[in-house]
Amino acid sequence: MEQVILISIGITILYILAKWIESKYIEKNTTDIPMKKIVRDAILLFIVSFASLYAYFNIDTREFYSVLTNGVMDVPIVSQPPQIFTDSPNF
Repeated sequence: MEQVILISIGITILYILAKWIESKYIEKNTTDIPMKKIVRDAILLFIVSFASLYAYFNIDTREFYSVLTNGVMDVPIVSQPPQIFTDSPNF
């Protein structure tokens, strides 16, 4: 859990730095920095990154995929040559 929080905080800090650099040096907008918008976006980014990282580290994906494939994931796939009919049809 601590790992997820630290990674989410790191992502959020990088986002804030990138937005500040973009606002100050790329757009050259030094008089009007919309700090309220940046903080709102940073909070939303923290929540989304925390939720996705939590799901990534704590949900067992093998169980999820076995539900989708009806448990076929654990069985090795054996390839067989395709059946080709070269005779004249019987109908």
